[in-house]
Amino acid sequence: LLRSTRRDHHAQIADAYETRLPELVEKQPEDIARHYEGAGNPAKAIAGFERAGRRAAERSAHAEAVAQYERALALIDRIPDEHERDQRELQLRIALGASLTTTRGFGSDEVEAAYLRARSLSHQQGDTAQLGDALGALATFYVSQSRLSDAREISDQLLGVAMRLEMPGHLAAAHYSTALTDFFRGELRTALRHFDEVGARREGAERPTFLVTARGENVDVAARSWKAWALWVRGLPDQAKLASQEAIDLARAAGHPFDIAYALAWAAAMLWNRRDREEALVDAEAAIEIAEEQGFPVPLGVARLQRLRCGAGDGDDDAQLAEGERVLGELGATGNRAGVPQVLCGIGEFCLERERPAAARPYLEAALAMSSVTGQPYWDAEIHRCLGEMLLQETSIDRDQAESHFRQALEIARGQGARMLELRAAMSLARLVASGDRAGEEIAELSAAYQSFEEGFETFDLREARRLLGAP
Repeated sequence: LLRSTRRDHHAQIADAYETRLPELVEKQPEDIARHYEGAGNPAKAIAGFERAGRRAAERSAHAEAVAQYERALALIDRIPDEHERDQRELQLRIALGASLTTTRGFGSDEVEAAYLRARSLSHQQGDTAQLGDALGALATFYVSQSRLSDAREISDQLLGVAMRLEMPGHLAAAHYSTALTDFFRGELRTALRHFDEVGARREGAERPTFLVTARGENVDVAARSWKAWALWVRGLPDQAKLASQEAIDLARAAGHPFDIAYALAWAAAMLWNRRDREEALVDAEAAIEIAEEQGFPVPLGVARLQRLRCGAGDGDDDAQLAEGERVLGELGATGNRAGVPQVLCGIGEFCLERERPAAARPYLEAALAMSSVTGQPYWDAEIHRCLGEMLLQETSIDRDQAESHFRQALEIARGQGARMLELRAAMSLARLVASGDRAGEEIAELSAAYQSFEEGFETFDLREARRLLGAP
């Protein structure tokens, strides 16, 4: 057909869809979008592809959503009016960024590109709500890449915008990213205050859907998941478990698969550190099932690592370590660097549990190096403790160097207010000097650490502390 004739046919078919088959247009907007594209009507084609993308995102088909948004963006330059063109692109970039987050990972370069462009467009348009969306998502991106100074700067900008214009949803997002930044820096007290602010803002959020659609995650679910971690490190293991379960319940009530997988994966990690291995494995398996089916790389990687640490992987120790390496590689491909020192330390601890200090050493040394390079010292106390335990397992035992690591762990944990990590370091030190002249001194250190606790007395760590103290 001649190009003009073909264009006319596409226009007639699109008109027939709209006038005679409106229910089909609603169910399959991409079909009419293709005809509008062929008819040379970019505005209506973009609207159809965008609607198709949002429908796909609503059912968590985010790979399909990305394809539809990208098809719409490919036509954006054909809109002649500059204001309309920029406004449509802004909406598409925000939506694209959310779906890219779930399919590529929080630290993906594609996610950054989408939100940087959205921020630029929102400034040009004077669209404060969309600017808030872009800033909140960028803050999460920078946290994921462990660019914590950038994350804090963006969070402060968002906090200022949200407070000035009284936008509770965006204010919640600002407190969330600030809390994450403080947590990874080892500033537990301020992190917990900001996590609490997220929950306080939820009821007043003017656009609750923002908490999901603009970022790819529900801020309230994510905040409760990370708050659970902060509570556990702070020495409040019972409250940590409760917050973790609240995150799972909230995600299930909302019905978004990504949030459910996210909450389950982070709950499994927290439960493993409580040494509630059976419960951790249940949550890890549940997260893996959802994440594999939906294609969510970050929750999948986190959950697979917890399954490995629970001793439920396939094959012997070497096969399970190889699985851990694969998962590390896959998580690295998402651009995520936040929490990597803890992940590396966890694999090292996995090796130590099997009395393989030589296998543990590269992971623990890499964990300490990564912490230093990325400026996230929140797990340094545990890394030093594990390095000390590693030295005690080696053939040529270096007790002095092991003690040095344990004392570094104690000092770091006390400085951060990380009572659970302080207790673990104190136990390692007490075991080391149990038969020496300083046994009484180190038992006193352990006793002081134990007495600082107000809850969690039936958890593994506190039961072990009582055993070392000779208490019932």
